[in-house]
Amino acid sequence: MAMVLTFWRFPEEETALLQYLRTTGEIVVFRSGRIPDPRDVSPRSLDDIARGDPHEVLLGLAEHARELHVDEHRDGEARYFVVNLMHSPVIAYKRGKIRASGKLGGCNLAAYTSFPSDDHIVDKSGEFIKWAKKVYRWVRAETSVQISKGWRATSAVAAAMQKGLEIEP
Repeated sequence: MAMVLTFWRFPEEETALLQYLRTTGEIVVFRSGRIPDPRDVSPRSLDDIARGDPHEVLLGLAEHARELHVDEHRDGEARYFVVNLMHSPVIAYKRGKIRASGKLGGCNLAAYTSFPSDDHIVDKSGEFIKWAKKVYRWVRAETSVQISKGWRATSAVAAAMQKGLEIEP
């Protein structure tokens, strides 16, 4: 089953999320998207988010890093690797930023608690599910203002929207 949460927060408000994540255990970050070299799939520090400024990362607990599922693909002659979100104990985190249009882009969390396998459903570990739900609860509490289309925002974003800030997914 998929868990998806779309929300808006200002880039400077991300620090609170990163600080919270540190209280939940030893957090590691994995690259998202196409990875040309399988050695680049290795876990990185949560601090790499600030240093590298990626648009999207995969978050997980260090103790689950060995459970990561990486799929190999080919695009013509080029070989690349992708972390399989459905099978891996990670949360995909898309980071919202102010875009060139001046609009605030949304953030997104996505994770799977179970996935189909042949003729049955496989549940991920209870420990991962408990951790992921804890992260989602915290984000929901921090983004408690309901805005258009049932989406959520921090109170600072909601106040800025009242003054003309535009958002986009």
